[in-house]
Amino acid sequence: MFSREELLVGELIVEGRLVDASNATLFGKVLTSDQSSFSVVYKPIAGERALWDFADGNLASREVAAHLISEVGQFNCVPLTVMRDGPFGIGAVQQWIDVDPDLDLIAIGQQSTPAIRNIALFDVVINNTDRKFGHILPISDSQ
Repeated sequence: MFSREELLVGELIVEGRLVDASNATLFGKVLTSDQSSFSVVYKPIAGERALWDFADGNLASREVAAHLISEVGQFNCVPLTVMRDGPFGIGAVQQWIDVDPDLDLIAIGQQSTPAIRNIALFDVVINNTDRKFGHILPISDSQ
């Protein structure tokens, strides 16, 4: 496991782009002081696409705020996310979550489980206007 501090200050290396995303969403890794690494998603502000219903250039800030609200509110449904500088400028950097590819995402999203209800309540609290099945990252049947 890694710390928030390592996510903030470790060397950020971009390895590729997630092409299904509408904004610049980059896959990479952060090197720690002991030369180990962990995978991340990097969303530079410079790569944000303008939306009609939000001010320009604030998607990264909303991503970080969502994580902080998830943490403080004990929803625990948003991976560790920080704002930091990277190869393409300031942006949100988020812990990469390895999902279980064998899980049926649509079936999970249509269930009334505590985890799904928790995400639904979180979406209300943060006024999420963009929830899609693909935004749910299941790592097990119950998480």
